[in-house]
Amino acid sequence: VVVLQIGLDTSYWTAINHFYIWGSLAVYFSILFAMHGDGIFDIFPSHFPFVGNARNSLSQKSVWLVIFLTTVICVMPVLTFRFLKVDLRPTLSDKVRYLQQAKKKRKPLANHMRRVHRTSSRRSGYAFAHQEGYGELITSGKNMRLNEPQSSSGLARTMLSSTSWIENLRKKTAENFNSFSSDKISKL
Repeated sequence: VVVLQIGLDTSYWTAINHFYIWGSLAVYFSILFAMHGDGIFDIFPSHFPFVGNARNSLSQKSVWLVIFLTTVICVMPVLTFRFLKVDLRPTLSDKVRYLQQAKKKRKPLANHMRRVHRTSSRRSGYAFAHQEGYGELITSGKNMRLNEPQSSSGLARTMLSSTSWIENLRKKTAENFNSFSSDKISKL
């Protein structure tokens, strides 16, 4: 019963999962046969008097039927609870999964689908995300401070050069915006 519940709870079946789940069943039956076998009886005759009991009982069909029915009866409440829980108190992921499945079942209507007209530009959204920024300032070295004190005229020159960098950035940004809006207006 426990091995079956672990198997039902397992989402990703890897080689390790198979090894431990099937291995635990194999270990259970090997211990069962070892405890009721001749070897242990020879060592401890007073503690293991049921020699061959596992071999004799597991050869009968009624024992396997009882094992099967016991497993099903013990697992059914767990499965029933899980199915009812999804229906009565679904989580957010259950609701999203249900909506996605409902959308897949519906066929899309032809009049609701819009055709997307693409521009002649092949630039992706990724390319637009990489417009000019602080690269010019960093590579020019204008943002680096000198260790020696500057005179007032040197400070003024540094401020003018950084102002010209900012003005250049603003102009380029405005040019990109104007060219983008003029492309939109020309297509309309």
